[in-house]
This record gives sequence, structure tokens and C-alpha cells, in this order.
Amino acid sequence: MTLALWRITVVALMLASAGRSLHATERMPVPDITLVDRHGAARQAPAVARAGTWLLVVAEPGCTSCDVMLDAATAAASEAGGGVIVVLAGGAAADIEAASQRWPALAETSWFLADRTTVTEVFRLTTRGAIVGVRDGTVEWSLSGVITNPADLRTLCGAWLATPP
Repeated sequence: MTLALWRITVVALMLASAGRSLHATERMPVPDITLVDRHGAARQAPAVARAGTWLLVVAEPGCTSCDVMLDAATAAASEAGGGVIVVLAGGAAADIEAASQRWPALAETSWFLADRTTVTEVFRLTTRGAIVGVRDGTVEWSLSGVITNPADLRTLCGAWLATPP
């Protein structure tokens, strides 16, 4: 087990023991759902998936725990360098513009809109937001729930982004 994978495992166990909803997600390809970009163009999720190790943040407008997840993804991407794709479930184009202004470090990242019900079903979400670890188009893990220690979440995201494919 590599050091990076060991760090991810330790932080994931810490978050899970603190009552977070860490899913040992069955490995699966990025689900084939329709995403709409900030210009209104529809694309299938596998077409926007990136090579390598990256994070998919599923957030909803006005969701405080989603904001914490976006903060963590922003910090991790800035520190570890890595890809982040954000899907606003149930949002509108104006929500993408507002969010990209609130998180300027993610302004150039890929922001998409998706149907809330579809995203909830596909990722088996029980809360309003999630961070999904993806490697080469395969979903490896997901984390959802209310985050009480954002530093742990930043560590998990940073360790994941630093993990070689």
C-alpha cells in the first residue's frame, strides 16, 4: 500500500468514525447522466470525465455542507494540483455564475447542472451533497453528510488528488 493510499484510508476511517457517511462505493464507471454546462449545452457525464485522479463534487445551491465540500475541494486542488468537476444538482445557470464567483479558484473548472433526482439516485445520496473520488473514469469512493471537521475533508481530498493513477 502506497503512502498516499494509506493516508486516504486513515483519513477516511477518521471521518467515518466521526459519523460521516463514507461509502465504500462499488467501483463503477462514471454514471451516464446528462449534464448541462454553463452555456446550456448538454453532455453525457462520461464525456466530461478526466483521465487520472480527480474529484467530482455534487452540490446544491444554498446547502451549507455543500459549501464546506467546495471549500475543501478548492483547497486540495490548489495545494495538490488536480482536477475538480462540480455538478450543481437542481441548480440553474445563475447558480453556476454565483458559485464560480464565490470560489474563484474553481472559476475555470468544469461546472455543470444536473437533475437533482437523477444525481441522488445514481450516486445513492442520502444527503444534499457529496464528494466522489474518481480515477480514470471509475468511481472509487464517495463521501456525503454534514462535515464537522473541514480540515479532515481537505486532507482526504488532497491525499486523493496527490495519488498517482
